[in-house]
Amino acid sequence: MVRIYASTIEIRDRHTHALLRVHPRMTHSGSVVLPTSERPFNPSRQTAVLLASAERIGPQTRALCQQVFDTEGRPGQRAMWGIVGLGRKYPARLVEQACAHAVENRIYRYKHVRATVERLFEQAIAQVGATPQPASSLTQDHPLIRAPAEYGDLFSRAVRHDAGDNGRQAEAHGDRTPATRARGACATPASSGATSAPAASHLTLETKPHDDHAGN
Repeated sequence: MVRIYASTIEIRDRHTHALLRVHPRMTHSGSVVLPTSERPFNPSRQTAVLLASAERIGPQTRALCQQVFDTEGRPGQRAMWGIVGLGRKYPARLVEQACAHAVENRIYRYKHVRATVERLFEQAIAQVGATPQPASSLTQDHPLIRAPAEYGDLFSRAVRHDAGDNGRQAEAHGDRTPATRARGACATPASSGATSAPAASHLTLETKPHDDHAGN
């Protein structure tokens, strides 16, 4: 049985109402206050996942998450989730710098790390904006560069030249077609005579023995 008061929370036995434990009530949600002797420090599978994710960001992030777990136990995994999540929103090098600062100053709080990362990110953006951009080496004005009108005139001439070549090729093809047909018509009778001559000769040879036999 749980009894909630203005500043404390009591846990009592449901049957005997004997007082089992008293916890101070926190003023804002999300806070956890447990005696060190009551904190579970044995790592779970979730702990291993968090430490592996921190290792992918960098060694400083891994060291900070390990320190948070060693200090707060499993309740500290909430802060570890927040620290690891910063790697999805900000560059890993900025998260590494913030975690290194936290480890050096022994500040194992997610809010401190997040504030440091945000400050570093704003400074990086400001430096990028303040860096003068190099002037472009491209130019449109040079003695070796022709005016755009000249390039347009050259393009128009090329189009007209291609169109004239295509027209001449079409005319030449049209002139060759009647001559080709005439040559084909002239060659047809000659071919017929050439094929009929052997046939006649063949008939003569076949009838010749027949005439000799008739004479006998």
